[in-house]
Amino acid sequence: MNILEELYYGNIRPDVKFYSKDSPFVELARLREKNRENLLKTLNEDEKEAFEKFDATQSEMDDITHYQKFTYGFRLGVLLMAETFTGKDELVDSYE
Repeated sequence: MNILEELYYGNIRPDVKFYSKDSPFVELARLREKNRENLLKTLNEDEKEAFEKFDATQSEMDDITHYQKFTYGFRLGVLLMAETFTGKDELVDSYE
């Protein structure tokens, strides 16, 4: 299969990254979850509901931001490749 087929069939997932169990990211994720659980223990039901809504909204905002960063990076990479193959002057002139 070529790269486009792999991407289409979900074999390449640019939105998923796996980390080793001892990576700083995994350690921070564990700490975040521990802190989240400790916080939820201190909240009443109304406060828990408000926090869950806040957390869900933050997650949606993170998804949007990650998508925007991914597409920006992809487009920048394509422009870098185009400049490499066509030369800077030719690429810049095509936008004027």
